[in-house]
Amino acid sequence: MAVWRLIRAPNLLIAAAGVLAGGWIALARIGAPKELLFAALSGIALGAAGNTWNDMRDIAADRINRPDTRPLAAGALPKDTANFLVFLGTVLAIFLTLGVVRGDAERGLLQPLVVRPVGRPTVLVARFLGAAAVCVPYVLALYFATMVLTHAEGSWWPDRIVTPQSVENALRVLM
Repeated sequence: MAVWRLIRAPNLLIAAAGVLAGGWIALARIGAPKELLFAALSGIALGAAGNTWNDMRDIAADRINRPDTRPLAAGALPKDTANFLVFLGTVLAIFLTLGVVRGDAERGLLQPLVVRPVGRPTVLVARFLGAAAVCVPYVLALYFATMVLTHAEGSWWPDRIVTPQSVENALRVLM
């Protein structure tokens, strides 16, 4: 029972239902192809690993805030069991995902990438744009959050929100 509480089994069922619903929407029909079942099981395995990992990192806080509901904080499970569950969930998620990809390969959905691979310049541009799509919003959110916290703690705002130095720093992070 402690393992079920650790992995938060009801939440995993909700995650699997979400994967199935998304698959049904994408397929425009309700069915249970092998790849969709693998994807739902992969979501369950990854969710179990993530929930366990979260509890492993929050043991100290959970001993204060949730000593009865978190098995690791209550001492109902050893940390070695939690480590094994993280490992098992991650490995299962990887192999189940490979099952989904293998199914795509069997049906020819990956054929355009195999027959006509993209060139190196395209890959480099795509990586750069992907990094930009992640880094720029992150830096902006961090910058504005820092400004808000500084104002909340010290009642101070900068004279100019965007300066040449801030643009230069953003470009450095991007590069």
